[in-house]
Amino acid sequence: MFKIAKNITLSIVITLLLFSLTAKESHAIDLKKGDKAPAFSLNDTKGNKVSLSDFKGKVVFMTFWATWCAKCWEEIDFTRKSIKRSDDLVILLVNMERKAANPEHLKKITDALEGLEVTDTVLLDFNLEAYSDYKLTSLPSTAVIDKEGIIQFAGPGFFKEFRDKINSEIEELTKKK
Repeated sequence: MFKIAKNITLSIVITLLLFSLTAKESHAIDLKKGDKAPAFSLNDTKGNKVSLSDFKGKVVFMTFWATWCAKCWEEIDFTRKSIKRSDDLVILLVNMERKAANPEHLKKITDALEGLEVTDTVLLDFNLEAYSDYKLTSLPSTAVIDKEGIIQFAGPGFFKEFRDKINSEIEELTKKK
């Protein structure tokens, strides 16, 4: 009996080890390079309707975030300090909180962003439509969309190893006519 249990345990361990060695990289957005970016229309913090299609012909850097997510605040600060700005680049910060519909919570969001001197467009996804369409699995998440509306990067926003890749991708895409 002990030998059977030992063999079963060993088989499980080997299977898990093989799975961990062959598992694909985890993505925060379950879309990939080459996918068409899902369209959306969301309100900004001033109540204006903003659609992804408004930025056709521009590169869009989009970060999905929430106020309760500490790494998200670090990502917003990184975006503010590190993303090279150009006329061909639009930065969208998409807040993923139902409670942002509450005027008091919205004021907390806008005050905090002002305190960080964030000037990028902040969109509010009260109904989690973009969250669902972009198939998010964690926050913060980042997508870089080219001028034709095709995703060129989709993944976790905060992980440092992606930062250089994101900036390189943006720089290359904004150069293209």
